[in-house]
Amino acid sequence: MSERTEYLATSEVAKLLKIKGVTIHQRLWKHGSLYGLVPERALNGRLRFPANAVRDLQRALLLTTPEGSEVA
Repeated sequence: MSERTEYLATSEVAKLLKIKGVTIHQRLWKHGSLYGLVPERALNGRLRFPANAVRDLQRALLLTTPEGSEVA
């Protein structure tokens, strides 16, 4: 069987990464990606981000921030 990929909306990504949705859109417009993560465009025109990639990015950002250094 094929695995179904779980996707997150921009608002969900913003909540996980503790940033504003507009910040995501600005970064995508200026850099073409969100820290290397390029979303897909759904049929309705909205952006959708692979959930696994967002969680990996979240972990990576936690390890590189001052608050995250306490966890590591």
